Amino acid sequence: MRKYQISAIVASATLAVGMVSCGDKDSSSALSTRVSRIMKYVDDEKYDEAVSYFNDHDLKEKDLTQLQDEFKKRIDTALEEYGTGNGDYDSAHKVISCAQRMNIPDMIEPLAEYSTQLSNLYNSKDGFRYGKENYESGEYLYAIQQLSKVVEQDKENYDSAQTMLSDSLTKFKSSLEEKVKEYTDNDNYDAALSYLNNCKYSAGENEEALKVINQMIADIGVDGVLSQAKALLDEGDLNGALDAVKKFEDDYDVTDSRLDDFKDSAKKDYLDNVLKKATDLADQKNYIAALNMVKNAKNVVSDSRLDTLEKRILDEKPTYLYDITLTNSTRFETVDTGDALKDTLGNTYAVGNLFTLSSTSGWSSEIGSAEYNLGYKYDHLTGTISVKEDSDEATGVLKIIGDDKTLYSLNLQRALTPTSFDVDVSSVNWLKITIEDPQNGNIIAILSDWQFGVGNSEPETTTTTGEGGDTTTETTTETTAG
Repeated sequence: MRKYQISAIVASATLAVGMVSCGDKDSSSALSTRVSRIMKYVDDEKYDEAVSYFNDHDLKEKDLTQLQDEFKKRIDTALEEYGTGNGDYDSAHKVISCAQRMNIPDMIEPLAEYSTQLSNLYNSKDGFRYGKENYESGEYLYAIQQLSKVVEQDKENYDSAQTMLSDSLTKFKSSLEEKVKEYTDNDNYDAALSYLNNCKYSAGENEEALKVINQMIADIGVDGVLSQAKALLDEGDLNGALDAVKKFEDDYDVTDSRLDDFKDSAKKDYLDNVLKKATDLADQKNYIAALNMVKNAKNVVSDSRLDTLEKRILDEKPTYLYDITLTNSTRFETVDTGDALKDTLGNTYAVGNLFTLSSTSGWSSEIGSAEYNLGYKYDHLTGTISVKEDSDEATGVLKIIGDDKTLYSLNLQRALTPTSFDVDVSSVNWLKITIEDPQNGNIIAILSDWQFGVGNSEPETTTTTGEGGDTTTETTTETTAG
């Protein structure tokens, strides 16, 4: 190991200072005899003797201050020489250790900092050595990891390390791009992102490598997730589109203005579309479908126009059978989603305030029914009855019963034309709808636009669409309370 190069210089300086001290005992810059002796041992690398002498002599406060200053000078010089390649680790370490063994109170924190600097330099030189090996062998990710450890105080290697680090980052990025292109050329964005995510794991906490990888994830991943989200949006699935974007942002910790722009645009387009469609439905008096559309939209976006439209619908909408709480039922289905229903004559019925009720005959006959509590709140009930297209060649009798009294009955068969009715329910507490006397199989009734009126009510119209596109409009009778 190379001897500590500054030893002779410092020893000469110490001797000169001692000579000045002999000539001027009052000089404040002169080292005391005890401090000079300790530092002489240090400069001669006799560290045990230096510590022993320190412990055997009671140094005054001025001596301790001088001793701290002298140690700092030597440690600073040793670290600088180690950083420039003119010194070595052991030489600096021994001086720091010697000072630590003396337990000088005001030196504890500075010595801890010196130890950290020495450790960083040691790791820096190791990082440069291994980083250069990896760079020359084409292992650019590992080269980046090692070369990033080189600190500025390592003047021997810092400039070279920065040059190799920059080149490694460029070549590392090129290798990533080449691999990712294999996936993206086949529109396999998920595989590309998975590969990049694995690279992030390999990069550990290396900021330089992570910066390159994250940028590529942003560039490649954003294109992929936007393609997926736009496809979902085209299908009308705004929630799915927004969830896909959010999952991507969370999984890959990516922030990109293109994603924010898409979310804002998607919400606006979705809102404009909902407002138009729901308004059209309300204008057509299809209030249930319009109301459901508005309520679903309010779960996704917040806008005062949705509140205004919802209020308009509720103000205009009559009380439907759909709005009344069902207390008991058998073979009774509410149809408020999905496709329109079709009757035996080819007429179609839009979902919303729409129901089916069925009964079947045979060895295990079942009677369909539905029960509601009206509580004497309404004056009359109107609606339309038809037979569903997939009914058997069967018959039955649909009855509307109020408090065990039959208020209305209709014979059901496949040839039945859509039939409208208007029933007085002003004295009804419990309402029951049933299909009785089923014969020859399964009979299914379609109950459309059943609604309640109070007092003077404007007549509502029921429109059915035939197979050839012809429409039939039935108008219910205006009813006056009492």
